[in-house]
Amino acid sequence: MVGLYGKYWDVELDLRHIKTTLGMDILRCKIPSMVRKEIYVYLLAYNRPLA
Repeated sequence: MVGLYGKYWDVELDLRHIKTTLGMDILRCKIPSMVRKEIYVYLLAYNRPLA
């Protein structure tokens, strides 16, 4: 159980880092399917090569 909590905490920290880096403090969509799409767009922008 302790090992699972450690993994959970790592995921939480990673999500916080991504949200802070991309300025995702507030998601503008209200419908769950649109929130998912908004997150996907942020992640695509985050993983886009610069060159």
